[in-house]
Amino acid sequence: MQPCLPRMILAAALATALLAASAQPAPPRVSRPAKNLLLLGWDGVQWNHLQELLAAGKLPHLAKLQAEGSFAHALVSDHATDTKSGWVQICSGLPASESGTHSNSDYRPLPPGATLFERLERRSGGAVFTCFVAGKSHHLGSLGPGVSFLKRRRLANSGEGEPWFHTRAGFDQWFGDQHREAGEVGHLLLNVLRQYGRYNRFAIFAHFADPDTMGHAHGENSPEYAEAIITCVRWLGEVAAMLQQHGLLEDTVVAVVTDHGFDEGAQQHWHAPDIFFAANRPGLALSNGDMRDIAPVLLRLVAGD
Repeated sequence: MQPCLPRMILAAALATALLAASAQPAPPRVSRPAKNLLLLGWDGVQWNHLQELLAAGKLPHLAKLQAEGSFAHALVSDHATDTKSGWVQICSGLPASESGTHSNSDYRPLPPGATLFERLERRSGGAVFTCFVAGKSHHLGSLGPGVSFLKRRRLANSGEGEPWFHTRAGFDQWFGDQHREAGEVGHLLLNVLRQYGRYNRFAIFAHFADPDTMGHAHGENSPEYAEAIITCVRWLGEVAAMLQQHGLLEDTVVAVVTDHGFDEGAQQHWHAPDIFFAANRPGLALSNGDMRDIAPVLLRLVAGD
């Protein structure tokens, strides 16, 4: 028996509607803000050298982050390509004209509450645990007025103190003002995550100085410099594994960034503005391709700005 005409028309119309619906792109997924932030800073990683190591398959954990998340090239535009000014801008998002830190020898303290870590804690009403772990003393220091010159034997631009003098008090735990190799920074970070990460929201900055140290000592094209970058990537893997083990990885923005590069084949970075920014969240873009964009992006990912 032939089906009646209305039923045939209805079936055809339904099939057409289903076909049209399947052809429409799926609505974009709106990712909710993460609870936690872990910012890993690798000091002095040259963009080209990093690309060569990635292409050679020597940085598997960074390659995984790149494949599953985002990996962007950016530039230093308004300050010297050095450590003090780089980490001040990465952690605050302020232009050098506002932060007052233009170079390793031309600086002043950040205003209290200026870092993205303090801002996250303030917006949460104090519910975010904040921590600072540094691998350098002199360029990530918090000494006050009159002490910087005596202790560091470096220029203290205005005598007001080092860049982190005021903001140190804004962190719940501060492991700064001391040189630490990657192993010590990594183990400190893992201990902090074990102690606080499982029970608290957190925003943590961990700084690895080894690439910069090896670059100055042996040169950008040296095996020691390459091995220092590889060591940083191993610690990225260790930290990601711990977060995964404790069920924290999905709720944590893991971001990796460098403060400056290195002059090609040299032992200094007078003009090395190329940097990278990577995170375990896909589709990230730095609107102007500038270091100043990093802090606002991280705030948006965690605070929903």
